[in-house]
Amino acid sequence: MLGQDALDAMTANDGQRAALLVLGGIPASEAASACGPLLRSADAATAVAHDRFAVLAPHLRETGGAADLAARMLHALPAFVRRRAAIGIAIAPDDSSDWEKLLDVAEMALRRAEQYVGGRFAFPDQERDERWRIGPLLAGAIAEALAENQFHLVFQPIARLADGEAISAEALIRWPRPGGETWSPAVFIPEAERRGLIEPITAWTMQAACRRLAAAPLGLTVGVNLSGAMLGFGAAEMVEGVLRTTGADPRRLIVEVTETAAFLDLPAALADVAAIRGLGCGVAIDDFGAGNASLGYVVKLPATRIKLDASLTRAFRADARAAAAIRATARLAADIGADVVAEGVGDAETAAGLADAGVALGQGRLFGGPEIALPA
Repeated sequence: MLGQDALDAMTANDGQRAALLVLGGIPASEAASACGPLLRSADAATAVAHDRFAVLAPHLRETGGAADLAARMLHALPAFVRRRAAIGIAIAPDDSSDWEKLLDVAEMALRRAEQYVGGRFAFPDQERDERWRIGPLLAGAIAEALAENQFHLVFQPIARLADGEAISAEALIRWPRPGGETWSPAVFIPEAERRGLIEPITAWTMQAACRRLAAAPLGLTVGVNLSGAMLGFGAAEMVEGVLRTTGADPRRLIVEVTETAAFLDLPAALADVAAIRGLGCGVAIDDFGAGNASLGYVVKLPATRIKLDASLTRAFRADARAAAAIRATARLAADIGADVVAEGVGDAETAAGLADAGVALGQGRLFGGPEIALPA
């Protein structure tokens, strides 16, 4: 039986959590019949109203475990009732250690969940929704997004510091979801990498960018981010196939590899980067200076561009060490035949100082946000 005694027993030890999931919108008996087989022996479940089925699940390692359970519960429902169902999630003791209050919080989260068009489960607040909700929904949502053409690209200009003229751009993916919800790349890209689902997103981005590049003004280059998780697993073949099918000039495509990707010691991954360079594409080291392997990247990767992390750019005028690091990077880039882009350039004074330090290119609000127009 659910209630205060059950909640106290499940959270008796320090650090022990329990999730309360309240499924509403359909008869509790139908919910119990469909979802009961998913539950563990440690879980407790009961109807708390004629259209409310509640599950109290202890021993969760993290809040994401509750989201995974909610997604499985919804998926277990027959398709014809699933669209009416929604689940609100509250976490004890984070949201409350009092049973009645916890139930109220779960009901509030249920009302939030009912506002979503797909994946109708929610936490009491947007922050936890953004952090935990996307992962369990991602596989099906990617397939849906590709089938329904939900993704779109925006392009952020990269300009010469000397005169502000845009000569390049970075392609950035956006994912507006049905019903008005938008999933941030900062959330869904790392989650896709963790769950092994990054390849279809990257392939779509590369295809879309190269189609636009093929029709863009001559001379403009476009950078596309490539997840380090894909390197060593056919990334070069994917890039080659995209170039072939779109007709894009490989010399105008710059494949951006983040410095924090852990692949420097993987021969197959390094071979993939070398093969991409061999196609005629540029290779950029992204977020340079933010990780722990800067010089290793320069030594091992055939980089044609180094993109200074925005944290270095912001510190340039106030921090002598940051300024020295930028000047040294500019000299290093010149020695290996690469150009340097300073990310996060926000004002003319910083741009002028960076140019004096040997940095040729900049990206940031001084030159415009993700808005540069390329032909569709």
